[in-house]
Amino acid sequence: MAENFVLFGMLCTSLIGQPNNITCMNFWEDPIIKYETREACSDVAKIKAEEINKNFDNTGLTISQIEIHCISVDISPKERKIIL
Repeated sequence: MAENFVLFGMLCTSLIGQPNNITCMNFWEDPIIKYETREACSDVAKIKAEEINKNFDNTGLTISQIEIHCISVDISPKERKIIL
């Protein structure tokens, strides 16, 4: 079976001037896209991170952490239990 990869990310934000008031969420692409190589998935992950950073510029929120991973899948990510 060929290995496929999907994006899975975590984004943590805080209000400007309130660095201890942090909210985090996880995310994935919807619809879920399977990439045939880790390199293709990594290229998209970099683009997504840049888009997220750009979109948060004028929101009044500060991104305190963003991580986007390429996870190897052989079943649907919604069927897989992911523990971080």
